[in-house]
Amino acid sequence: GLGPMGRNHARMLSASNNVVGCDVKEENHDASLVCYKDVSKLLSEKDIDVAVISTPGPSHFNIAKTLIEEGIDSIIIEKPLSTSVAKCEILQELAKKHNTKIVVNHSRRWDRNFVNLANFVKEGTLGGLAHIHTTFGGGRLGCMGTHIFDTWCMLTDSKPTKMFGSLDTRYKGDHKGRDVFDPGGYCITEMENGTRCTLDICEDIGTPVYHVLSFSLGKILVDEQSGSWTVTKRKREYLKEHLGSYDCPMITLPFRTSEVGFEDCLQGMYDDLEMGILKCSLEDGKNAVEMCLAVHQSSSDDVPVTLPLVDKKMDVKIT
Repeated sequence: GLGPMGRNHARMLSASNNVVGCDVKEENHDASLVCYKDVSKLLSEKDIDVAVISTPGPSHFNIAKTLIEEGIDSIIIEKPLSTSVAKCEILQELAKKHNTKIVVNHSRRWDRNFVNLANFVKEGTLGGLAHIHTTFGGGRLGCMGTHIFDTWCMLTDSKPTKMFGSLDTRYKGDHKGRDVFDPGGYCITEMENGTRCTLDICEDIGTPVYHVLSFSLGKILVDEQSGSWTVTKRKREYLKEHLGSYDCPMITLPFRTSEVGFEDCLQGMYDDLEMGILKCSLEDGKNAVEMCLAVHQSSSDDVPVTLPLVDKKMDVKIT
């Protein structure tokens, strides 16, 4: 795919590699690249070491299956991994059979600030992580929500066990006019380790993504766009006070961050893949898809949904 994300990959990889493009839409072809409309024709004429799948979600499965069976050694798949749990598991089986290295681009896995945050949570400086709330304007549970679901799994080092959610009724179809179904929504999630997570990614919110992490002894506020990371904790002399004591004074703790762009995350992913390091594996990608589908199921049935999902063939055209 040579849409916006595909062109980013092509530009980044062209710096030190011979890149060939492929997109069914000729208007997306890049004059600086040799481009194909058909992936099978490309594979019959070119020797490919690494492939990047940056097409809409519903096409990921068939393209990935073809690439694995053709013996491509390493594959990068943009989120979401696929559109059903069953398809994700088939890709896992095929990758294992053909010894294919596959990484899913949930980019915060390579964001130094979020990696440091995950380590900070494990250190327990603020006590136990009790709750994460994320707000993300613009909708699209599959396209953007799966990023957040994977971030929760990364920060909690855990998996979801139950979800209750609702799809955004304001959804009027894909903003690019594609044959997909990817509304926003909101949900409550219980993680295996007891952490609760909530997400509001509805279309009536116009703010960039931010997170509130609540601990037993403090909190962290993360505004991704501004780069503002604020960490507060109870003063030392109040650490043993009852958790319900609301008048305990708080102090601000230092938390070192660095400026990280999406290009830094992409380069980190490329470097890791070259070394065989899969920081966001097929299993991680499947978990994010399953969480998205759980919200769809919960919204449809109007009940909480336990995970893993029973209906692995449930298929939604998320992007």
